[in-house]
Amino acid sequence: MFKCTAGGIGLREHAKDVFQHKTVFITGATSDIGAAIAESFAALGADLLLSDHPDLKKRLNEMAGTFQHEYASHSTVHPIDLNSVDEIQANLSSVEKPIDILVNCAGLNTFLPALKVEEEVWDQILNVNLKSLFFVSKFVAETMIKSRTPGKIVNLASQHGVVANGLRAPYCASKAGVIHLTKVLALEWSQYDILVNCVSPTFTKTSKSETFLQHPNVQKSFLPKIPLKRFATPNDITRAVLFLSSPFNTMITGENILVDGGYTIH
Repeated sequence: MFKCTAGGIGLREHAKDVFQHKTVFITGATSDIGAAIAESFAALGADLLLSDHPDLKKRLNEMAGTFQHEYASHSTVHPIDLNSVDEIQANLSSVEKPIDILVNCAGLNTFLPALKVEEEVWDQILNVNLKSLFFVSKFVAETMIKSRTPGKIVNLASQHGVVANGLRAPYCASKAGVIHLTKVLALEWSQYDILVNCVSPTFTKTSKSETFLQHPNVQKSFLPKIPLKRFATPNDITRAVLFLSSPFNTMITGENILVDGGYTIH
């Protein structure tokens, strides 16, 4: 059963209903980071369009039900296979209300030496992490422009799009692409009052990464490189996304906000 976690975000009391009357579309919504972002938007008054792979439709429905019950947030589910541009366009064309905020949170990773990466793996990661992100953004931007909605788009990249890390060649390349694509879209769409930004997390504690991050070799190799001496949490990432999406951001566009505890200072 889906479990609420947004109480720890610590913002609801200070910015209640800041996203009231706003519609937020979130890809990769069932991931730990995506779910934390979605719940925080719901807690702060937003209506949600929750998207992930069709295999995760049940999980999406659980989330939508929880947000309706806990926060009276109107949430609908939009399962999409991000490998299909036609499916992306068809799904987004069915959205009847204007989208105010898009959060591109869907992503794939793999751990392979570059010499072991085959074309299929490369294409799969680049398709989801970069190609689909572009086309989701394109189709959402078209709806924003048509409805004359001043929009916010926030892309989830990674510190590995800024600094290299081994065994992740396709992932690092895709996230570097996301960061630069963010700048291009911010430049082109500024004339429509659409702000496009990027959030790049460091190593983040999630259900998928927990075992990896607890390994002694990982603790020894990576934790000393973070001046704050801790790995990030989904709520750390959420706070940056909320700020960039909020009315408090009126002049930041084309930026990559590193939520890395200082990892990339070196």
